[in-house]
Amino acid sequence: MLIKNVSLQGTNGFELLAVSEGEELVPKLESLMFDAAPTDLSPLKTLIAGALLFGNRRLERIQVNGEVSNIFVEQVQTLVGIGKSANPELDLAPEVADEFDTKIRATTLKINLQAAFANVTPERDVTNLTLIPSERYSGVLWGIKEAIVASNAWLHEKHSSSAQVAAAVGVLFADEFLARSICIPSTSEIDKLLIRNLCKLAGIVVVFEGE
Repeated sequence: MLIKNVSLQGTNGFELLAVSEGEELVPKLESLMFDAAPTDLSPLKTLIAGALLFGNRRLERIQVNGEVSNIFVEQVQTLVGIGKSANPELDLAPEVADEFDTKIRATTLKINLQAAFANVTPERDVTNLTLIPSERYSGVLWGIKEAIVASNAWLHEKHSSSAQVAAAVGVLFADEFLARSICIPSTSEIDKLLIRNLCKLAGIVVVFEGE
């Protein structure tokens, strides 16, 4: 299966797309769509978001548009169990720093999948990203330290945990909001370990609600 990041033609939207190969079983819900496109999304973050979203859907191979170091691809495949037995406790190799990346990331991006709008402006070091169902709404609303974006993420919650869906969204939009960490719904301990390790490869710290 190929994981692609695709800008939607004629809109400012974005689609994370899974494309099947040959006779491979097509994963359910092949795309995660937003009415806003994240900026400067790297192939590595695309790969990790795809693994978070589609990794539990009986995949045999994963590949992303653009160049990603083989060590990262191998670690993602081992963590998720693509083509081999899953090992969420894998001892990760350290991430290679990008010497040209001078962005200062100083906020926590809180992902809200419940379409509940904040009554007050987020705290100093927090930014809110609220997803509203694309079956009822369209477009994007940018606010002070928050954004409201129409998405079909709610559909994916039927096939992946809310934490995995939120983590995939957080990885895609972390750079857009200069986030060093993401805050997502709590989940089982084994799920937490997998999510933390996948996000660690992208240099993103994960905070689970209630921690």
